[in-house]
Amino acid sequence: MSIHLLQNLPYSRQICKHLLQYAAKLHGEKVKRFLHKTNGKLGMQYFRPRQAAFETSEKLSGYPSGSVTPVGLKTPLPIILSHEIAKLQPDLFWMGGGEELLKLGLHVSDFVDAYKPFIVDCTY
Repeated sequence: MSIHLLQNLPYSRQICKHLLQYAAKLHGEKVKRFLHKTNGKLGMQYFRPRQAAFETSEKLSGYPSGSVTPVGLKTPLPIILSHEIAKLQPDLFWMGGGEELLKLGLHVSDFVDAYKPFIVDCTY
């Protein structure tokens, strides 16, 4: 059985959560194009995806750095789920569970049904 671990990346500006495979690298330009496409009123120069400061992340999520999870966020945030995660077989993945050493296992289909993330090609 494969084990699929995710990394949670809180991003600033238009605040949203990114979920991608642990070994994957976020492709900022792809995220930028997606954000621009969903909010075409602003020019591309206004979208600069980058990781939120620890303080901002903790304030919005309610979780300290190293334990942020999209489950039970203090402030509801849009979630961007990597298209690679949506294709996982088996469709079980593990992500941060709200404490530094705690992981939460979910089926992709259950996560998508519950949280309605944007499924986006956002990795290299």
